Amino acid sequence: MIIHKLSVHNFFGFKSTDLELPEQGIVVLTGKNGKGKTARTITAPSWCVWEETERGTPPYPQGTKPNLTGTIELTTGRGQQVSVTRTMKGKTRTLAWTVDGVAAPAHSTHTKAQEALEKIVGDYMTWRRTHVFSGADAAMFSHADDATRKRLLESMLSLDIFDELDD
Repeated sequence: MIIHKLSVHNFFGFKSTDLELPEQGIVVLTGKNGKGKTARTITAPSWCVWEETERGTPPYPQGTKPNLTGTIELTTGRGQQVSVTRTMKGKTRTLAWTVDGVAAPAHSTHTKAQEALEKIVGDYMTWRRTHVFSGADAAMFSHADDATRKRLLESMLSLDIFDELDD
């Protein structure tokens, strides 16, 4: 998955963040601790697409009602152009996306909408383990069983598309 643009509002206490990433190359972030590098570049994309955060904490300040909006534009490993918009206002959550400019069909529940989106973008843990690396992640990969390593490598190489042929 290649992220092109990200826009989040009221996310982890940051009023607004808009990022546009280059088509190629490596992006290196530097800065003091606590300035939002992780929140804006790792947590925000994972929340926009999967409603997950790497630390499992809510993406809004404690003691406040959530009022978040996030939009992410990305290209999947299959070359599909996807735009996902997620909101959380109080207890109300919404999820909408397009694939190659075509809006996703309506789903009866938020969970079913998320499951349908994951068929396009993949699951959270595969993204997390293949796009966000730390020392602990290298250890996780080293200690993973063969089936887990195989699945992660296939996803990284966009070979998981062949799994759909069996359906």
